[in-house]
Amino acid sequence: MQQNKSYIILLFFLVLFAGKLHAQSYADSTIVYLEWMNDPTRTMIINWIEDDTSGVAEVSYRVRNSGDPWVTVTGTVHTIPDASVKRKTVQITGLTPATNYAFRIGNDPQSQYFRTMPTNMDNTVRFMVTGDVYGDGTDPALETEFFIESALRVRQTNPMFAILAGDLVHLNEANEYNANTLNRYFKFLSEWTKYMKTPQDYHIPIVASLGNHELPQRFGGQPADAKYFHALFNFPGTQGYRVLDFSDYLSLIVLNTDHTVRIEGTQTSWLVNQLNARRNVTNVFPVYHVAAYPSKREAVPGRGYEVRQYWAPIFEQFNVRFVFEHDNHGYKRTHPIKNDQIDPCGVRYIGDGGFAIPLGPVDFNFWYIEQQWNVRHFLNVELTPNNRRVQSIATSTGFIIDAHSQSTRIAPPLIEAASNVQATSFTARWNANCLADQYRLDVSTDPNFGSFVSGYNNRNVGNVTSFNVSGLNPLTQYYYRVRSVNTQQSLTSGNSNAMEAVTSSVPPVARQASNITSSTFTANWEAVNGANEYILDVSSFSNFSGYVNGFEARNVGNNTSFNVTGLTSATSYFYRVRARSSISNQSSSYSIVIGLNTLPDAPVLSATTDVQSTQFQVNWQNVPRTDTYFLDVSTDSTFSTFLTGYNNRSTGNVTSFTVENVQPLSRYFYRLRARNTNLNVTSVSSAIGSVNTPSRPPVMQPTTSITSSSFTVNWQPVAGIDRYIVDVATDSLFTKFLPGYENYNNGSSTTLLLSGLESASAHYIRVRASSSTSGLTSENSERVRVFTLPEIPVISTATNVTSRSFRANWRSVPRVDQYILFVATDSLFNNVLSDYNGRVVSADTTFLVEELSPNRRYFYRVRARSDENNSTGGISDVMGVHTILDAPSEIEVVEIGTEQVEISWEPAENAEKYVVDVAYDPDFQNKLSTYTGFDNGNETIFEAVGLESVERYYIRIRATNANGTITGPFGNPIVVTTIPFTPDLLPPSDIKAIGFTAEWNEIDKATHYEIDIAYDNNFTQPYLGFDSFNVGDVSSYILRDVLPDTRLYYRVRAVNSNYNVESLNSEVQSVRTIAIDPNSSSFESDVEEVLSNGTDRGQFTITVRDAVGNPLDGVKVTLTALTGQSVIEVLSDISDEDGKTRFTVRNSRAEFVTYRARAINVNVSTEYRMAFIPVAPVSRPATNVFASTFVANWEPISGATSYRLDVSEFADFSELLTGFNDRNVGNETSFRLTGLYPGNEYYYRVRAVATTGTSQNSNVTLSQTPQADANLTEVNVVQRNVLGDGVAVGTVEIIIKGEDGQAMEGVPVTLNTTDENAQIITLRGISDIAGNASFQVRSDHAGRVEFSVMAGRVNINTRAVFDFIPVPPIANFPILLGAVEFTASWELVNGATLYRLDVSRDENFSQMVSGYNNLNVGNINEFKVTGLSPGTTYYYRVRAGTSTSVSTNSNTASVTTYQIDLENSTARPSASRILANGQQQADVSIKLISDDGDPLSDVLIILEPSDPDYVVTIVREITDSEGVAEFKVSSSKAGEATFKVIAGGLELDQKINILFLFADGEIKLGNNFPNPFSEWTKLPVTVPERMNISLQIFNSNGLMVFDVADKEYEAGYYEIEFRPRGLASGVYFVRMIANGKVFNDKMMLIK
Repeated sequence: MQQNKSYIILLFFLVLFAGKLHAQSYADSTIVYLEWMNDPTRTMIINWIEDDTSGVAEVSYRVRNSGDPWVTVTGTVHTIPDASVKRKTVQITGLTPATNYAFRIGNDPQSQYFRTMPTNMDNTVRFMVTGDVYGDGTDPALETEFFIESALRVRQTNPMFAILAGDLVHLNEANEYNANTLNRYFKFLSEWTKYMKTPQDYHIPIVASLGNHELPQRFGGQPADAKYFHALFNFPGTQGYRVLDFSDYLSLIVLNTDHTVRIEGTQTSWLVNQLNARRNVTNVFPVYHVAAYPSKREAVPGRGYEVRQYWAPIFEQFNVRFVFEHDNHGYKRTHPIKNDQIDPCGVRYIGDGGFAIPLGPVDFNFWYIEQQWNVRHFLNVELTPNNRRVQSIATSTGFIIDAHSQSTRIAPPLIEAASNVQATSFTARWNANCLADQYRLDVSTDPNFGSFVSGYNNRNVGNVTSFNVSGLNPLTQYYYRVRSVNTQQSLTSGNSNAMEAVTSSVPPVARQASNITSSTFTANWEAVNGANEYILDVSSFSNFSGYVNGFEARNVGNNTSFNVTGLTSATSYFYRVRARSSISNQSSSYSIVIGLNTLPDAPVLSATTDVQSTQFQVNWQNVPRTDTYFLDVSTDSTFSTFLTGYNNRSTGNVTSFTVENVQPLSRYFYRLRARNTNLNVTSVSSAIGSVNTPSRPPVMQPTTSITSSSFTVNWQPVAGIDRYIVDVATDSLFTKFLPGYENYNNGSSTTLLLSGLESASAHYIRVRASSSTSGLTSENSERVRVFTLPEIPVISTATNVTSRSFRANWRSVPRVDQYILFVATDSLFNNVLSDYNGRVVSADTTFLVEELSPNRRYFYRVRARSDENNSTGGISDVMGVHTILDAPSEIEVVEIGTEQVEISWEPAENAEKYVVDVAYDPDFQNKLSTYTGFDNGNETIFEAVGLESVERYYIRIRATNANGTITGPFGNPIVVTTIPFTPDLLPPSDIKAIGFTAEWNEIDKATHYEIDIAYDNNFTQPYLGFDSFNVGDVSSYILRDVLPDTRLYYRVRAVNSNYNVESLNSEVQSVRTIAIDPNSSSFESDVEEVLSNGTDRGQFTITVRDAVGNPLDGVKVTLTALTGQSVIEVLSDISDEDGKTRFTVRNSRAEFVTYRARAINVNVSTEYRMAFIPVAPVSRPATNVFASTFVANWEPISGATSYRLDVSEFADFSELLTGFNDRNVGNETSFRLTGLYPGNEYYYRVRAVATTGTSQNSNVTLSQTPQADANLTEVNVVQRNVLGDGVAVGTVEIIIKGEDGQAMEGVPVTLNTTDENAQIITLRGISDIAGNASFQVRSDHAGRVEFSVMAGRVNINTRAVFDFIPVPPIANFPILLGAVEFTASWELVNGATLYRLDVSRDENFSQMVSGYNNLNVGNINEFKVTGLSPGTTYYYRVRAGTSTSVSTNSNTASVTTYQIDLENSTARPSASRILANGQQQADVSIKLISDDGDPLSDVLIILEPSDPDYVVTIVREITDSEGVAEFKVSSSKAGEATFKVIAGGLELDQKINILFLFADGEIKLGNNFPNPFSEWTKLPVTVPERMNISLQIFNSNGLMVFDVADKEYEAGYYEIEFRPRGLASGVYFVRMIANGKVFNDKMMLIK
């Protein structure tokens, strides 16, 4: 349907002038909207607005796109206030969940669509939530624009329904509630109909609730005040709140925030009941309008405060996670809130409304806001089995401005490391889980929890986050894990991660270290009982912030000392030890820390330096971490005496020291020690060093007379010396001495001539002065190095002379590394070439001289050089050389013909003419006489004529000068071959469908011919491989395998393969092959179907013809199977003279096969479909034959899609077994028959079914089932007494035996019981080869249960009987705690018939309270314990029992009774006198204070009247966090009433006294009191029924000076306080107007 703009204008004028709103007929209307009143998975309500007065409401529906018949449903017609139009409503029931439907309204042929909700969350459930939906009417165009924009964003999320939580249409003024308001409701619903559909065009159903704009007075109204809302939307009754359940995964609780129903009272009680009934629903969402935690205003009384006061605690009590609230025109998400403060386990309040309306400013920043946006938006809610997610989507942009997710599962707690670990106990710890109200603890010594520590298997530790695990063994490794439990929703998490805890031991006693060196020490300690290993830590830090490598937690085995190695010298170290047990993998705490210092390293001596006749320098390497050294010097190696001043001499922190005052030519010994003064440690002595003091060495003089083989060494004389010792060597280290010159005694001479030396060689000389008298020799003199000169090279003749280069040569000179080359154009070397003027040419004895000119004379010479001694030898003799001419280059063939050839080349530099040779051979031995040494002058083109065709020739050229005395080499010879003559083509012959014959004349000397065939006459598209195709030495070629009806072009060339030459192309010839006609050709078969046995055959005949019906021979025909797996056999595939080919086909598979015949490239006739029908299967003997079952078997048939099985008890199959007459058993080759009779004969046969048909019957196979025996079957109960916790199991083991007493396999066995609480777990339900079947049984109820056994159809006589023992109860924290009593509480145990209670003054229950030792309290789960003492701690535990057994003890619960401060606790009424009309009530507030001054919460208060006619109404009987309980009292009986206050079983001294005044039905104004008065007085007023009271004060001049009250009062007695602010002393008059009557009184004010 389409929007009709005239409809809006018409509505406007009808409102203005008619006073009632009208609408057009449905056919023109745009208002259709959907709702739910009942199950959204199976129902749908369709509403539409129509002015039809027929009173008929009909809707037809069916599954969308199903083609099913339309189903018509009749509904109801509803009157709309202030309008002549009607709302018509049809509810469709009995729908299918998660199904798409089409519907039509009345006679309208236009289909519309809706979808039902699913029954689960297998697929994401998605819906939208919003409030403050539509504009205020001030700008209709803008509100439409906002709505269209918002609807577009909603469509993109594809919601299943929409929650509209109040203020569907905004009102400007409180009194704006008339036909204009209704008009905007229609405008809103019209636009909703048009724009709010899913992308698949489904209507989006509405779940609507009331807001303050749904009624004129906003708050405190009656249901009738929301007349338009209730006229347009379906609600259960008119109370304005409801619940809508979506299967068991979603419940929407729609609430009324004081619009037409009060928040407190009935609605709040209803809310508690609804939440309590839906504890097991996965997602429960309260939805309402006015926010408890608003984002743009304070929550004040009458607007939000009561929601927070009454409902928020209920949401918290029932663990509601998300609440949707609105009213503020913007987006907010609160922190989780609990007890009016941020708490991670609290409730999140989301929303605040603002869909398509203007927004207001954000003026507040409240403590509870976590996320806030001032944008129009809606909430997109997505639900999955494990998660709920809420996204806030801005309608202006479509952006997700906020998103929040929560898991719907209860998570295991996050485990924490154990604390307070002792030898026999530790404290297990974990983090709290918001949904948990209880935790279960496991403790084990097995990390896999295969066993448990006694008392710690699924132990209920209550709602705590730590628990002291005691009674453990020392040095033992334990593991613990925890599970979260929500008892309200029966949720238990998986196991937490396991945490390891290790009980402790005593540490070892550490002793001082021993055997301390510079890199080692021995750590020592005393043994510890129970330890078999010790863990050693070694560190250079006293706090062990780092460790010595390899000594962090080093396991040193079962030793009490250990050698620590790899240490740093002169360093402080610390060690500590732990004892360890490898059996328990536990370690003790650390021992005390022992400290020690390693010694410094001994110094390492270096070579002595600066050794002189009177002093020398001692050197050593630096020792790390030392600050001084000590030196000893002695003349003997035993250090029996010391050089004066050198006994333990301190050298300071240096690494060298000069020893002075020593004697020349003497021997001394020395040693050192290193010290660290801070650590007070000194090293051992170093190794012993020694030194000899020398005399003075000779001073060397310059060397003289140096040649290539000799030189003279010189030095200054040394006084007092009579001989000189000379060393001559060829290396600087003097390891290679010149023969005869090692320690050469030169006598007293100071010169030495050395001769016979190698040229260009280095020689090293040193001299020592020696005294033959003392036998001492000085140090070596300084070293002298001398180089002999190189030899002169011998020049050789040049080689490799070319036109532009030659190679210069000379003989090698020893021990040189370079030669210097000179090249000139004259022999005197006046004109030296710049590149060769002293050119260094390395150590080679040859060098290529390049970049010369042809036909020129050059000269060269050489010198030798040694780089090592920087010396050059003499110049060699001169050698001359002459260059030659270049060879011609770039010789190429210009043209080759049948009898001539032409070539060209580039000219050679300085050439004057060219000589040409032409020969038959490459060696030019057989030259043509005409072209031998042919003088071609200075031309660079040569043409040879008169040659033979197809002949090979060799041609060469060289350059010469004019007289031929200077010639260059021949250029590279060129080879040419003359070509054959061109063939002439003849017309084509023998033209067929597949080819033709090409012909031509023969050519002399042709060895073969090449043919080109192409699709075009330019031969750019060659035909197949016919591009230069070699057809051999023939003059014709038959071309076959050409496609029919093809035009081709061809040409021919003569080729001589011996010379690899070919002629020019012949002229071009064209030809066209004959076309095959598919219609004239035929495709025939001799049969229509063939048995698929792989041997039977069918035959095809294909005949090929042209367009006039002539048969075509030689045509290749192919037969192809387009489907299937058949075998094709060729009889003849080339057409004969009759045009025929033949094929056969066979198949081993049953199937249809389609064949196609193709003659070359033409499909012949039509395709042919051959049916291969299945063969009969071969049945095989049955297998797995047991009492009630066997497996029938048969051989597979290829192509079978299924098999049909017949089973009978008769061999002739005269009667078939039920269900096995032509039973389709699928495409399997075996089938298990079950439910058979033991000891019976069965026959079976099989047929194969394929797409081509059904086979014949197989052979028949017989099988017989064995018979089970009931009496011999054994039934054994493994464990009779089983804990009734629903976890522990008992086992039943059964052995099935036949009549022969043998075990029977394959018998189906069941275990049965009539007990509803017992659970049977089948371990083996079919007896195995040993006849064994087994079951486990468990129950969460205590009691005796009997189980029966059935083997097949046989009842076994023996029964299995189990006794299920009750589990221990879970003791809860006591309720209704008082001063002298408390109510013990525990969880009921299934099946228990009684409970026994212990109460004690100590946790070991050794001091039992009298009367509470094993007290049988009956079958209840709470019991009041009385007669106790105030302020005392008590302990209680419970046991569950039956008539025959009692459980173990529950956990222990502790409670401390209150010590009430009777003096400071108060009990006050709000009024001491009220009217005894049964209606007026006085509020009574009792506040309890403990003896430490704090309020007492959670105490039961009883307000006991002195007369039962005095009525006590409980407001809060349990004290709150402020210690306050509240009551209301009233009476219909006049008199003075007294009320006792009993707090926690203890009666308070204070009493409540109230005077109930006689109600005579009269209005009364009593005398004020006190009177006279100064600051205040009270005016007694009696009101017999609800009425308005006006109370005013007048002065003595008759002027009104104060308006005390003007409001409506309920029936009752009131004392209205008056405070005379600003009035002077005097007489004043009171006037009261009530129910049209005037009452007066006077009073006196004295200040």
